[in-house]
Amino acid sequence: MSSPSTSAPLEQPVSEALLLVLGPVFIGTLFSWLLYGVSCVQLYLYHVSTYNDASWIRSLVYVIFLLDTYHTVVAAFMGWNFLCSGWGRPSALVYPGWTFVSIPIISGIVAALVQIFYAWRIHILRGWRMLPLLIIALALLQAAGGISTGIGVVPFTNVSQIHLLESRIDVWLAGSATVDVIISVSMVYILFTARQSSMISLHGERIINRLIRLSVETGIATTTTAVLELGMFFWTPNANFYVLLSLILCKVYSNALMTSLNSRALLKRSRGSLGPESTSTFTNSGASATFGGTRRHVEAISLPPISMPVVHVSSETEVFRNSADKPPGSLKAISEYDSIEMVEEVTFSHADHVATAV
Repeated sequence: MSSPSTSAPLEQPVSEALLLVLGPVFIGTLFSWLLYGVSCVQLYLYHVSTYNDASWIRSLVYVIFLLDTYHTVVAAFMGWNFLCSGWGRPSALVYPGWTFVSIPIISGIVAALVQIFYAWRIHILRGWRMLPLLIIALALLQAAGGISTGIGVVPFTNVSQIHLLESRIDVWLAGSATVDVIISVSMVYILFTARQSSMISLHGERIINRLIRLSVETGIATTTTAVLELGMFFWTPNANFYVLLSLILCKVYSNALMTSLNSRALLKRSRGSLGPESTSTFTNSGASATFGGTRRHVEAISLPPISMPVVHVSSETEVFRNSADKPPGSLKAISEYDSIEMVEEVTFSHADHVATAV
């Protein structure tokens, strides 16, 4: 009768080198599906919303979601190939295959679409031309780097050969991070300027602050992911940490776009939260407003003659002392309107404009 010690062969522990190859792929696949679930929820919220977006914007949203879906399928196939069908076959761990071709191409295209969308928003909000053109040029450049990287992988038979494409990967990831920084700084500047140059309520200031924070957070998310992927590619050439980040980069961009679009619901909720206790009073001698029990006064502003001496407006209005106080692309001074009714018509329009661009 054999002893227990000789009845079964001793199991060899999994080597650290193998864990550094398989582990990041497994974790990246999990996060890829997690973020895809978030994308599905974001798309549903956008689909059932009442946003009056142009048809090309809605088409852009659905195109990006389809690309994101394909990217998720690629991530799932890579995980299956590494951890299931390729288990015990070392050749499956080093052969790049079509998954390594698809990932940089899809990620570069999605990033470019999102970045070009932000460039358009910056142009609409401030009227700038050179900066949006610079963003578009860099976005197309990084997309070309991603597409070129994917095409360059086609003839490779070993993953280690990817390091022969370092210059293309530099253009792709470094370019993407650069564009993200430019967009984030521009959006924060636009929102900060709107907050400083507009005579808005404390409630309105809180909305602008939230939008500034959202711009910073989405910019940090996309920039950090791209920079970390580039860094891991060079710092850990024998591990698949860069693969982990490449499996989620596309989804970080798609979720950043959807978060930006769906954040406009914040402004709509803020309108409803003003309630009957939030009123604004405009007269020929001055203006005062009550927001949630806090009364704020604006010193005398010269207004054109109107038929009613006092108008009560159940909403929040941004007021400039005169046309010299306003920045480009902002509301007109209140004296430039023909009547106080026109002031009411533009109530919240500027805040809508800002929220849409974030």
